[in-house]
Amino acid sequence: MRNRLGIMSATTLFLFVLLFGLIVTTTCVSSGGKGGGVIQVGVAWSDVVPLSGSLIVVGDMSNNSLNLMDVDTNSTLIQARVNLLARSVRYLHLPCVAQSASMSQDTLFLLCPGISVVYVDKCTLNVMSHTTTVYDPAANTIVASYDSKYFITGDLSSSTSSALNRYEWDGGKESYQLNEKGITSSNGNTLVLSPDNKHVLMVAGGGNGNGYSISDINAMNFTDQYGAFVTGAYPLGGFYSPDQTKFATSNYDTILVLDATRYNVVEKYPIVKSDPYFQMISVRYSLDGARVYSYPLRT
Repeated sequence: MRNRLGIMSATTLFLFVLLFGLIVTTTCVSSGGKGGGVIQVGVAWSDVVPLSGSLIVVGDMSNNSLNLMDVDTNSTLIQARVNLLARSVRYLHLPCVAQSASMSQDTLFLLCPGISVVYVDKCTLNVMSHTTTVYDPAANTIVASYDSKYFITGDLSSSTSSALNRYEWDGGKESYQLNEKGITSSNGNTLVLSPDNKHVLMVAGGGNGNGYSISDINAMNFTDQYGAFVTGAYPLGGFYSPDQTKFATSNYDTILVLDATRYNVVEKYPIVKSDPYFQMISVRYSLDGARVYSYPLRT
Protein backbone atom coordinates (compact mmCIF):
# COMPACT_ATOMS: atom_id res chain seq x y z
CA MET A 1 0.00 0.00 0.00
CA ARG A 2 2.84 2.41 0.77
CA ASN A 3 4.39 1.85 -2.64
CA ARG A 4 1.09 2.44 -4.40
CA LEU A 5 0.44 5.63 -2.49
CA GLY A 6 3.91 6.83 -3.33
CA ILE A 7 3.32 6.29 -7.02
CA MET A 8 -0.01 8.07 -6.85
CA SER A 9 1.44 11.12 -5.10
CA ALA A 10 4.39 11.41 -7.45
CA THR A 11 2.09 11.09 -10.46
CA THR A 12 -0.19 13.83 -9.19
CA LEU A 13 2.58 16.31 -8.45
CA PHE A 14 4.57 15.60 -11.59
CA LEU A 15 1.52 16.12 -13.78
CA PHE A 16 0.78 19.38 -11.97
CA VAL A 17 4.27 20.57 -12.92
CA LEU A 18 3.71 19.71 -16.57
CA LEU A 19 0.12 20.83 -17.05
CA PHE A 20 -0.33 24.00 -15.03
CA GLY A 21 1.06 27.51 -15.14
CA LEU A 22 3.69 29.43 -13.24
CA ILE A 23 3.30 31.12 -9.89
CA VAL A 24 5.27 33.80 -8.17
CA THR A 25 3.55 34.50 -4.83
CA THR A 26 1.34 32.46 -2.55
CA THR A 27 -1.06 34.05 -0.11
CA CYS A 28 -2.34 31.90 2.75
CA VAL A 29 -4.93 32.76 5.33
CA SER A 30 -6.31 30.94 8.33
CA SER A 31 -9.94 30.16 7.62
CA GLY A 32 -12.02 31.44 10.50
CA GLY A 33 -9.22 33.57 11.91
CA LYS A 34 -7.11 36.63 11.18
CA GLY A 35 -3.89 34.85 10.30
CA GLY A 36 -2.28 35.18 6.91
CA GLY A 37 0.92 35.73 5.07
CA VAL A 38 2.83 35.72 1.82
CA ILE A 39 5.70 33.56 0.67
CA GLN A 40 7.96 34.37 -2.25
CA VAL A 41 8.79 31.70 -4.78
CA GLY A 42 10.53 31.58 -8.14
CA VAL A 43 8.90 32.13 -11.53
CA ALA A 44 9.52 28.47 -12.44
CA TRP A 45 7.45 27.12 -9.55
CA SER A 46 4.33 25.17 -10.43
CA ASP A 47 0.87 24.65 -9.00
CA VAL A 48 0.50 24.47 -5.21
CA VAL A 49 -0.59 21.24 -3.49
CA PRO A 50 -1.65 22.15 0.09
CA LEU A 51 -1.17 19.56 2.82
CA SER A 52 -2.34 19.92 6.42
CA GLY A 53 -1.38 22.85 8.61
CA SER A 54 1.23 25.16 7.12
CA LEU A 55 2.77 22.63 4.72
CA ILE A 56 2.53 22.79 0.94
CA VAL A 57 4.22 20.96 -1.94
CA VAL A 58 5.26 22.75 -5.12
CA GLY A 59 7.37 21.76 -8.09
CA ASP A 60 10.31 23.76 -9.43
CA MET A 61 10.60 23.40 -13.20
CA SER A 62 14.00 25.09 -13.24
CA ASN A 63 15.64 22.05 -11.62
CA ASN A 64 12.89 19.37 -11.86
CA SER A 65 12.38 19.18 -8.11
CA LEU A 66 9.51 18.70 -5.68
CA ASN A 67 9.66 20.92 -2.61
CA LEU A 68 7.98 20.53 0.77
CA MET A 69 7.60 24.03 2.21
CA ASP A 70 6.42 25.55 5.48
CA VAL A 71 4.54 28.76 4.70
CA ASP A 72 4.75 29.99 8.30
CA THR A 73 8.53 30.08 8.20
CA ASN A 74 8.86 30.56 4.41
CA SER A 75 11.35 27.70 4.32
CA THR A 76 11.93 24.60 2.20
CA LEU A 77 12.01 21.54 4.45
CA ILE A 78 12.68 18.85 1.85
CA GLN A 79 13.69 19.03 -1.79
CA ALA A 80 13.59 15.95 -4.01
CA ARG A 81 15.00 16.26 -7.51
CA VAL A 82 13.63 14.18 -10.38
CA ASN A 83 16.25 12.93 -12.82
CA LEU A 84 14.36 12.89 -16.12
CA LEU A 85 17.14 10.84 -17.72
CA ALA A 86 17.00 8.06 -15.15
CA ARG A 87 15.57 4.71 -16.15
CA SER A 88 13.27 4.81 -13.15
CA VAL A 89 11.30 7.71 -14.66
CA ARG A 90 8.25 6.54 -16.57
CA TYR A 91 6.78 8.54 -19.40
CA LEU A 92 3.19 8.47 -20.57
CA HIS A 93 3.03 8.22 -24.34
CA LEU A 94 -0.15 10.05 -25.23
CA PRO A 95 -1.85 10.40 -28.61
CA CYS A 96 -2.25 14.14 -28.04
CA VAL A 97 -1.16 17.13 -26.00
CA ALA A 98 -3.22 17.07 -22.80
CA GLN A 99 -4.49 20.46 -21.69
CA SER A 100 -6.37 19.53 -18.54
CA ALA A 101 -6.26 16.67 -16.03
CA SER A 102 -8.46 15.35 -13.22
CA MET A 103 -8.09 12.39 -10.88
CA SER A 104 -10.69 10.05 -9.45
CA GLN A 105 -9.93 7.40 -6.82
CA ASP A 106 -8.26 5.14 -9.38
CA THR A 107 -8.08 6.89 -12.75
CA LEU A 108 -6.37 9.90 -14.28
CA PHE A 109 -8.51 11.65 -16.91
CA LEU A 110 -6.60 13.70 -19.50
CA LEU A 111 -8.48 16.02 -21.86
CA CYS A 112 -7.11 16.62 -25.34
CA PRO A 113 -9.05 19.63 -26.65
CA GLY A 114 -11.16 18.90 -29.69
CA ILE A 115 -10.00 15.28 -29.82
CA SER A 116 -10.61 12.92 -26.93
CA VAL A 117 -10.30 11.99 -23.28
CA VAL A 118 -7.48 9.60 -22.37
CA TYR A 119 -7.76 7.36 -19.31
CA VAL A 120 -4.71 6.33 -17.28
CA ASP A 121 -4.58 3.91 -14.34
CA LYS A 122 -2.97 6.18 -11.78
CA CYS A 123 -1.41 3.33 -9.78
CA THR A 124 0.22 1.46 -12.66
CA LEU A 125 0.52 4.46 -15.04
CA ASN A 126 -0.82 2.27 -17.83
CA VAL A 127 -2.65 4.20 -20.54
CA MET A 128 -6.01 2.56 -21.14
CA SER A 129 -6.75 1.79 -24.76
CA HIS A 130 -10.17 3.43 -24.76
CA THR A 131 -10.61 7.10 -25.54
CA THR A 132 -13.80 9.06 -25.92
CA THR A 133 -14.44 11.69 -28.54
CA VAL A 134 -15.73 14.79 -26.78
CA TYR A 135 -18.88 16.38 -28.09
CA ASP A 136 -17.71 19.93 -27.54
CA PRO A 137 -14.57 20.67 -29.59
CA ALA A 138 -14.05 23.87 -27.59
CA ALA A 139 -13.87 22.03 -24.25
CA ASN A 140 -10.57 22.76 -22.53
CA THR A 141 -11.04 21.63 -18.91
CA ILE A 142 -12.21 18.45 -17.19
CA VAL A 143 -13.30 17.35 -13.69
CA ALA A 144 -13.99 13.72 -12.71
CA SER A 145 -16.15 12.31 -9.92
CA TYR A 146 -14.19 10.59 -7.16
CA ASP A 147 -15.94 7.26 -7.80
CA SER A 148 -14.98 7.40 -11.52
CA LYS A 149 -18.62 7.09 -12.63
CA TYR A 150 -18.65 10.26 -14.70
CA PHE A 151 -16.66 13.29 -15.78
CA ILE A 152 -17.64 16.79 -16.90
CA THR A 153 -15.98 18.94 -19.54
CA GLY A 154 -16.30 22.68 -19.93
CA ASP A 155 -15.17 25.54 -22.13
CA LEU A 156 -13.21 28.12 -20.18
CA SER A 157 -13.01 30.95 -22.66
CA SER A 158 -13.94 34.57 -23.18
CA SER A 159 -17.12 33.64 -25.05
CA THR A 160 -20.48 34.78 -23.72
CA SER A 161 -21.81 31.21 -23.59
CA SER A 162 -20.01 28.07 -22.43
CA ALA A 163 -21.20 24.48 -22.61
CA LEU A 164 -20.99 21.92 -19.83
CA ASN A 165 -21.07 18.27 -20.92
CA ARG A 166 -21.33 15.22 -18.65
CA TYR A 167 -20.22 11.75 -19.70
CA GLU A 168 -20.76 8.42 -17.98
CA TRP A 169 -17.78 6.11 -17.80
CA ASP A 170 -17.69 2.40 -17.04
CA GLY A 171 -14.02 1.66 -16.61
CA GLY A 172 -12.88 2.37 -20.16
CA LYS A 173 -15.28 0.18 -22.09
CA GLU A 174 -17.82 2.80 -23.04
CA SER A 175 -18.52 6.47 -22.54
CA TYR A 176 -21.40 8.57 -23.72
CA GLN A 177 -22.78 12.04 -23.27
CA LEU A 178 -25.58 12.39 -20.74
CA ASN A 179 -26.60 16.02 -20.89
CA GLU A 180 -25.47 19.46 -21.93
CA LYS A 181 -26.10 22.98 -20.75
CA GLY A 182 -25.12 26.29 -22.23
CA ILE A 183 -24.48 28.86 -19.51
CA THR A 184 -23.63 32.53 -19.69
CA SER A 185 -20.09 32.77 -18.39
CA SER A 186 -17.84 35.34 -19.97
CA ASN A 187 -14.19 34.88 -19.02
CA GLY A 188 -14.62 31.44 -17.47
CA ASN A 189 -11.54 30.41 -15.49
CA THR A 190 -12.28 27.40 -13.24
CA LEU A 191 -14.52 24.30 -13.28
CA VAL A 192 -15.24 22.91 -9.80
CA LEU A 193 -16.87 19.66 -8.64
CA SER A 194 -17.95 19.39 -4.99
CA PRO A 195 -16.50 16.68 -2.68
CA ASP A 196 -19.82 14.79 -2.71
CA ASN A 197 -19.89 14.94 -6.55
CA LYS A 198 -23.35 16.55 -6.53
CA HIS A 199 -22.52 20.18 -7.35
CA VAL A 200 -20.67 21.61 -10.35
CA LEU A 201 -19.66 25.26 -10.69
CA MET A 202 -18.09 27.21 -13.52
CA VAL A 203 -16.31 30.21 -12.06
CA ALA A 204 -16.28 33.08 -14.54
CA GLY A 205 -14.94 36.60 -14.22
CA GLY A 206 -18.08 37.98 -15.81
CA GLY A 207 -20.36 35.91 -13.59
CA ASN A 208 -22.97 33.39 -14.76
CA GLY A 209 -25.95 34.22 -12.58
CA ASN A 210 -27.54 37.54 -11.72
CA GLY A 211 -24.66 39.97 -11.83
CA TYR A 212 -21.30 38.79 -10.56
CA SER A 213 -22.15 35.40 -9.10
CA ILE A 214 -21.28 31.70 -9.45
CA SER A 215 -24.16 29.36 -10.32
CA ASP A 216 -24.40 26.19 -8.21
CA ILE A 217 -25.61 23.52 -10.66
CA ASN A 218 -26.81 19.97 -9.98
CA ALA A 219 -24.06 17.76 -11.39
CA MET A 220 -26.59 15.04 -12.24
CA ASN A 221 -29.09 17.37 -13.93
CA PHE A 222 -27.76 20.57 -15.42
CA THR A 223 -31.25 22.07 -15.72
CA ASP A 224 -31.49 22.13 -11.91
CA GLN A 225 -29.73 25.01 -10.17
CA TYR A 226 -29.43 24.95 -6.38
CA GLY A 227 -28.54 28.63 -6.03
CA ALA A 228 -25.68 31.06 -6.70
CA PHE A 229 -22.69 32.38 -4.76
CA VAL A 230 -22.79 36.19 -4.68
CA THR A 231 -19.19 37.33 -5.07
CA GLY A 232 -19.05 40.77 -6.61
CA ALA A 233 -16.61 41.53 -9.42
CA TYR A 234 -14.64 39.49 -10.64
CA PRO A 235 -14.58 35.90 -9.27
CA LEU A 236 -11.41 33.94 -10.00
CA GLY A 237 -10.79 30.32 -9.01
CA GLY A 238 -12.71 28.28 -6.48
CA PHE A 239 -12.48 25.34 -4.09
CA TYR A 240 -14.73 23.65 -1.52
CA SER A 241 -13.60 23.06 2.05
CA PRO A 242 -13.06 19.35 2.83
CA ASP A 243 -16.33 19.18 4.79
CA GLN A 244 -18.14 21.09 2.00
CA THR A 245 -19.55 23.68 4.39
CA LYS A 246 -17.67 26.54 2.72
CA PHE A 247 -16.58 27.61 -0.74
CA ALA A 248 -13.58 29.86 -1.34
CA THR A 249 -12.92 32.04 -4.36
CA SER A 250 -10.93 35.20 -5.04
CA ASN A 251 -10.79 38.30 -7.17
CA TYR A 252 -7.97 40.68 -7.92
CA ASP A 253 -7.71 41.93 -4.35
CA THR A 254 -9.60 39.66 -1.95
CA ILE A 255 -10.03 36.03 -0.92
CA LEU A 256 -13.73 35.36 -0.32
CA VAL A 257 -15.01 32.52 1.88
CA LEU A 258 -18.72 31.79 1.37
CA ASP A 259 -21.28 29.61 3.11
CA ALA A 260 -21.83 26.62 0.79
CA THR A 261 -25.57 26.41 1.42
CA ARG A 262 -26.58 30.02 2.08
CA TYR A 263 -24.24 31.37 -0.63
CA ASN A 264 -23.30 34.51 1.28
CA VAL A 265 -19.79 35.81 2.03
CA VAL A 266 -18.79 34.95 5.61
CA GLU A 267 -15.10 35.90 5.57
CA LYS A 268 -12.88 38.23 3.54
CA TYR A 269 -9.09 38.43 3.44
CA PRO A 270 -7.04 41.02 1.51
CA ILE A 271 -4.54 39.64 -0.97
CA VAL A 272 -0.99 40.91 -0.67
CA LYS A 273 0.83 40.87 -4.01
CA SER A 274 4.44 41.45 -4.89
CA ASP A 275 3.40 42.41 -8.42
CA PRO A 276 0.10 44.15 -9.37
CA TYR A 277 0.02 42.33 -12.72
CA PHE A 278 -0.59 38.93 -11.13
CA GLN A 279 -4.11 37.60 -10.80
CA MET A 280 -4.88 35.39 -7.80
CA ILE A 281 -6.69 32.89 -9.97
CA SER A 282 -6.19 29.64 -8.03
CA VAL A 283 -7.70 28.93 -4.63
CA ARG A 284 -7.36 25.78 -2.53
CA TYR A 285 -8.07 24.58 0.99
CA SER A 286 -5.55 22.71 3.08
CA LEU A 287 -6.35 19.05 3.74
CA ASP A 288 -7.46 19.83 7.29
CA GLY A 289 -9.66 22.74 6.15
CA ALA A 290 -7.88 25.19 8.43
CA ARG A 291 -6.30 27.34 5.71
CA VAL A 292 -7.13 28.82 2.34
CA TYR A 293 -4.39 29.32 -0.24
CA SER A 294 -4.57 31.63 -3.24
CA TYR A 295 -1.84 31.98 -5.81
CA PRO A 296 -1.47 33.80 -9.11
CA LEU A 297 -0.80 33.09 -12.74
CA ARG A 298 1.14 35.63 -14.77
CA THR A 299 -1.09 37.74 -17.00
